[in-house]
Amino acid sequence: MKKFLAALLLGFFFLQLPSAQAAELKGPIIFVIDTSGSMKSQKIVAVKEAVTQIVNSLQSDQEIGIISFSQKVSTILQPTHDFTKALKQIDSLFAGGDTSMYDAIAAGFAITSAVHPSQIVLLSDGEDTTSALPLDQLLVTASTAGIPVNAIGIQVAVGQRAILSSIAKASGGNYYEVNDISTLIATYKQILAEQLNPAPSPTLSEKPDKGEITLQQNVYVEVILATIAAIVLLLLFLNIYNRVQNRERQKARVQMLQKYSYRQARKATHRIRISLTSYSFIPNRVEAAIRSRLELIHSQLRYESVIHILMGAWLFLVVVFTMMLHSLFLAFILTSVLVPIGFNTVIKNVRTKQKQKFAEELPELLNILASALRAGLSLPQGLEAYSSDTKGEVAREIRRTISEIRVGTPIDEALMGVAERMESEDLRWAVTALSIQRVVGGSMATILTTTFETVKARAEIRREVKTLSAEGKLSAYVLIALPIGIFSFLFLTRREYVKVFWSDPAGIFLLIIIGISLSIGWAWMKKIVEIKI
Repeated sequence: MKKFLAALLLGFFFLQLPSAQAAELKGPIIFVIDTSGSMKSQKIVAVKEAVTQIVNSLQSDQEIGIISFSQKVSTILQPTHDFTKALKQIDSLFAGGDTSMYDAIAAGFAITSAVHPSQIVLLSDGEDTTSALPLDQLLVTASTAGIPVNAIGIQVAVGQRAILSSIAKASGGNYYEVNDISTLIATYKQILAEQLNPAPSPTLSEKPDKGEITLQQNVYVEVILATIAAIVLLLLFLNIYNRVQNRERQKARVQMLQKYSYRQARKATHRIRISLTSYSFIPNRVEAAIRSRLELIHSQLRYESVIHILMGAWLFLVVVFTMMLHSLFLAFILTSVLVPIGFNTVIKNVRTKQKQKFAEELPELLNILASALRAGLSLPQGLEAYSSDTKGEVAREIRRTISEIRVGTPIDEALMGVAERMESEDLRWAVTALSIQRVVGGSMATILTTTFETVKARAEIRREVKTLSAEGKLSAYVLIALPIGIFSFLFLTRREYVKVFWSDPAGIFLLIIIGISLSIGWAWMKKIVEIKI
């Protein structure tokens, strides 16, 4: 990473010089180097190596000056021909503190020397935070100073990119951005020989030394990504084509039946025409899964409305992640993973609340059934009376059970289906007791009363345990949310403080370890506070 970044900086430096100035550089070159906290680790090392390579490649009569800036601006080297002293000053640079970039550029314009400076080379990655000079005044100074500023942005954000570009444009210089891209650094010595006329150096045919910075164009990743994208597009096209063909065959069959029932055929054809223009790109399995989950939670939303919501959320997250990560491909992948996870999480939460309400209302059902049996009603009549007089999750499931009983399903089998759908262990016991009573005989009212008392006692214990474990659950939420919240706050306000987590290999490894540790801690605390009754 260090050599890669340094090589990119070298390539941009040599490519930015105009041909009119290439033959002879009489004025000093002023290097304005960012040494703020965001340049720690690999970045500052790479910049130091790049500037060292540039200095070693210049002619001995070329003057150079160095300005470093973090919270304060420091002119560590006035324009001089002493390259040895310059190299020592470059090697002594270290990163830390805030960023006063505007003041540093203004200090570069203010440097006095026997010859007017030929250019200012700005190397920075962070947004200005502490400068006393405002940006608009700096742009006016840059346009009148007559010194071009060639700005090199190192993994900058979108807003900072626009600022650096405006500074370079106002001064008559150029802006270059160093990102994960390849450049023609392999020929930088040849460009140097043509434009700067440097001191004699080893020829291109010689093999590079161990410490020499080199860069090869890495096209394999781009080829792999392009291949994956082509395969995905091909599969998507085939899926759409097959669905359209199936719709056309269905439409043809409907048209054959028009002479028998014109009105029905017209309605069916209308439905087909709508389907052809609505979400033909969605696979059948995905559509079936979404419809089954909506039916499971008794949602009032239509399938088309849910698709609208999911597509809107997907597009919104793609835009947000693209702005945060500066990569459309990563945003596409991350959003495509998070949207289904979020949809399933919402369905799971709704389902969990429905199960809790069902468990709370179940004792009331058993009590009413026992009372109805004592009053002389049959079990189906008691179920109908309950479903018609009450509302809630239990009443909804009982109405479905009554419909199944009317079409011939045995009553114990229909009730067991409710227990399976709602995952209610209490209802399973009650249905099992009713099944045994139908075989061996006995008082059904007494059985339901005993079951009601047992279920009610279990519900009371469950509520007591929930109350006692609430403090532990709150502690788990706070402990997990605290590091995530602090990271998010720093990411939004002081991104340079946490940039190391995705710009440095050690930071990436540490971020993975943190994620694994948080996951293990969450699972552990959840296991402790969840007590099954």
